Amino acid sequence: MLRRLASIHAMEWVHRVHHAERDAYEEAVRAGGLPGFRITERDGQGRLQPAGRRDEYFPIHYLAPLEQNKAAMGFDLTSDPLRRAALEQARDSGELTASAPVFLVQDTTRKPSILIFAPLYSGPAEDLAQRRATLRGFTVGVYHLNDIFRDAMHKSRLDLDNVSLRIREVAALQRDELLFTHLPEAWDQSPAGLEYRHSLNVAGRYWIFSARSTPAYLAAQQTSISWFVLLAGLIISAVLAAYLAHLLNRQAIIRRQVRDRTHELAASESRNRAVVDTAVNPLITMDERGTVRSFNPAAERAFGYQADEVIGRNVNMLMPEPYHSAHDGYLSRYLASGEAHIIGIGREVVARRQDGSLFPMDLAVGESRVDGEVLFVGMIVDITLRKQAEQALRDAKEQAECANRMKSEFVNMMSHELRTPLTVILGYLPLLKHAEKMPPAEMIVGMAADIQASGDHLLHLINDLLDLSKIEAGKLDLRPETLVLAEVANEVLDRLRLKAQEHGTALANETDALSVRADPLRLRQILINLVGNAIKFTQGGDITVKARALEGQIEISVADTGIGIPEADLPEIFDKFRQVDSSSTRKAGGTGLGLAITKSLVELHGGTITVDSRPGEGSIFTFTLPHPEE
Repeated sequence: MLRRLASIHAMEWVHRVHHAERDAYEEAVRAGGLPGFRITERDGQGRLQPAGRRDEYFPIHYLAPLEQNKAAMGFDLTSDPLRRAALEQARDSGELTASAPVFLVQDTTRKPSILIFAPLYSGPAEDLAQRRATLRGFTVGVYHLNDIFRDAMHKSRLDLDNVSLRIREVAALQRDELLFTHLPEAWDQSPAGLEYRHSLNVAGRYWIFSARSTPAYLAAQQTSISWFVLLAGLIISAVLAAYLAHLLNRQAIIRRQVRDRTHELAASESRNRAVVDTAVNPLITMDERGTVRSFNPAAERAFGYQADEVIGRNVNMLMPEPYHSAHDGYLSRYLASGEAHIIGIGREVVARRQDGSLFPMDLAVGESRVDGEVLFVGMIVDITLRKQAEQALRDAKEQAECANRMKSEFVNMMSHELRTPLTVILGYLPLLKHAEKMPPAEMIVGMAADIQASGDHLLHLINDLLDLSKIEAGKLDLRPETLVLAEVANEVLDRLRLKAQEHGTALANETDALSVRADPLRLRQILINLVGNAIKFTQGGDITVKARALEGQIEISVADTGIGIPEADLPEIFDKFRQVDSSSTRKAGGTGLGLAITKSLVELHGGTITVDSRPGEGSIFTFTLPHPEE
């Protein structure tokens, strides 16, 4: 392009650089193949020097051709008032803008030139604020004024010996500036001759062209025919001008009316579109055949479809059965009979998203007529959260009722569990209050054993309640140690062996020489609860404690051959205050806290506990504890 158009002196790219980016920008340009690059400005004598500090710079980043213009590389255009004025006007208007005549940094001939700026933005540029925020830089054309005008004169084939030419720029607040002048060699400054004037807007600047002929040229052309042609031409021109003026005036009125009406319609459409597009709820319009005509952004978000995937298709694509098949019937029945199922009424239905998932919604459909065509407008409210809240409320009500029943059952059970040992203790005390009526020694020993057993039972109940309270308060601290599992299991089994013998049940320890990391007191409590619970429900059977090493854990199981647990009760076996409601459970007694406490103690150690049971065959409780090496 530069070779073809000799009047273009150079093409440039001017990059916007914020002060905070200056050092990194200069380093990047130098690393990219321009060693010594820096952002510069002119000093008072016109010499280039590093640019002073400014909030932002617009240095020349790219130049073509480079060799003859290399001195201008890095020159900050905002350092010169004339360049800065044109640059800011182009930035704010978004249009091509020419500068006033300037002298180029790289030009030693002192020829006046102009720069034409074309702004480039990195984002929206609809208003002034957006244009200033998203400006990236400018493409700049550099032109020598003399080269432009002489090239134009040469191509126009003017009679340069008999015509003078003068071009000046009209400035609003300062004197006109002469841009170019041409005088024939025989020019005698005579005012005689024909003169032609023309104004031209050049990228925001106004130039006046003046051309004047010499007297010799005028004399050579003056003939009667010329004057007649001139006069006739003037008359015809005047008539045509009057007609054209009338025609143009009428066209202007029509155009103005059309423009105003178009603007009003566009504004109305824009307002309506803004209301629909910004609506929080999905809005869908469809014709009398159920074909979707519009699908707003809220509907896109609710259903997962883009508008162009739905518009033109039947709205029943958004419905599962039975609504999918029945929808067209609703429309046709309503149009034929006025019988409304949804239209004009609204109801709760189920919708289907693009991924096939369903969600509940409130659907209200209204009817309108546009140019005789029936349109239905559907407004949708996703009520998923409302349904979830209603379900959560129902669940909470059921849980509260269940908790209330459990509390009542627990109070009744505790009153029974506490009353039984207290009755024993209080029943024996009157017999021991009077020395003269003291029963025989053998009977006293039996009474003492019963009182101790009742006291132990009361203590066990109280300890269970205290442990549960500590666990729920998060104040039960563990003191883990490395323990030999077989020793702890033997100790627990020896302690419970007498009770097992009363039930005719045999106890076995098959834990081998495995070690665990656990709190010794709480490990004994876990095993006592599980083995003691197994003894309660096993008559004439076997209870075995086993263990095996897993990766990073020790798995311990307590298996019995007792009555087992119904499958329906297994999910709730570890709940607080929960007991399987059977006669054998009531007979065995207990608070219903043992397994809940056991589960909490296992989890405090970082383990898990599970149960596998079959009625009539027995149960296996399995829990894990950390390996000592972990």
